[in-house]
Amino acid sequence: MTAIVLAPRRAGSILLPLGVLSCYKSAQNLLRKTRRFVLMDESYVWREMCFCLLSPVSRFEAVRHCMEQLEMHGIINQLAQHPSRVRASDVSRLLIASIPSVRFPSQKASRLGGAATFFYADRSAEGILGFLGRFDSPRAARDGLTKNVPGLGLKEASHFLRNVGRGEDLAVLDTHVRRFLVEMRLVDESVADESSRKSYLDLERVLTGIAYQTGLDPGVLDLAVWQYMRGR
Repeated sequence: MTAIVLAPRRAGSILLPLGVLSCYKSAQNLLRKTRRFVLMDESYVWREMCFCLLSPVSRFEAVRHCMEQLEMHGIINQLAQHPSRVRASDVSRLLIASIPSVRFPSQKASRLGGAATFFYADRSAEGILGFLGRFDSPRAARDGLTKNVPGLGLKEASHFLRNVGRGEDLAVLDTHVRRFLVEMRLVDESVADESSRKSYLDLERVLTGIAYQTGLDPGVLDLAVWQYMRGR
């Protein structure tokens, strides 16, 4: 079954699966619960940063398991407290030993160290919350993160900001959401497959256009689409 909504890039209308709308409520409740019960302190936002740095081209379950292993060995805290004392090779070894594991564990171990150095190595470092305080909008904060944190692309930065309550108007465009936009004939497959900044922003405009024209929260809609596509 489908519901009709106005497409942002075309005259006329498209058919939006009702499955997306049914997932919207659960996605909305999930985000509300997270924002209500989680204390957004420095420790929490650092863990979210680590999760997002481990996420590219890796399954959610693998990222979650790797985070559990790093936490169990105290690596997450050590990176924030004494980043220079944590060797990338030790982090990489833990990631490789994790089953399931993330892809490119050595590269991601290095990126964790790079982020820890940027946010915490200098005595005058302001941490993640201080860094985010420099910016007056989610998009400005996203640009600041992607420019300064190696390995944090637009999708991961958007995901991070969403998770810490700073990215309500940003879209998290993973492969599931991109495939959805192609299936709905809102974008060409060639555009959805591109990894450039321009293509990401173009796709984001399409998704947020649908959200605004239907009165939905763009920060909830992409999560609903993600849940719908994974559950098919």
